[in-house]
Amino acid sequence: MSDDNELDPRIVSAMRAVPPASDSLREQHIAAALAEISPVSARRPFNTWLSAAAAVVVLLVGGNALYGSLSSSERTPGELAVRNGVATTTIPVKASAACRPSGDSGRVGNYELNNQKREVWASNGTLFVYASDTCEELATLDIADAPPSDVVCTPSLVDATDSIIGGYTMGGAYRVLVNTSTHIVEYSGKSCSLLTKYPQP
Repeated sequence: MSDDNELDPRIVSAMRAVPPASDSLREQHIAAALAEISPVSARRPFNTWLSAAAAVVVLLVGGNALYGSLSSSERTPGELAVRNGVATTTIPVKASAACRPSGDSGRVGNYELNNQKREVWASNGTLFVYASDTCEELATLDIADAPPSDVVCTPSLVDATDSIIGGYTMGGAYRVLVNTSTHIVEYSGKSCSLLTKYPQP
């Protein structure tokens, strides 16, 4: 300490009276300090490895959960609708698995009529119309025959309330369903010709 004037003179004289430590005492203190810190340093690589493994597990679980919530086998691409000469893309809502009529059925699409959301499914030559919220079956419709096609039809929608429900392939023939206020209309995918009209359930 360079400024002895600020300390109490008794403390200054007591500090000067303390003999310096011997080399052996100094070595004992250093050895004791090293013994205290060596177990901690020996544990550090294990703690680092354990922390890294925990971080990897958290990332994998979180990534899988995020992927599972964002992807689904029921998801379909957007449908192209043409209303009054203007093309718009509508993205169908994911269908509820509870409304699925059987394991071999496929979701055609969904639509809304009189403030009721509905789903249409196709299976073995039959269309099934369900109320989306309750899965109540509203109608079972026999699918009309159509020539095979690989061309996608996008029918023009006459009324502003009409909408494309979706498209599906049955027996090599692509078909497009359109929702109107009174009917579910089915068009050929090749020629866009009207195949049949089903009354709204």
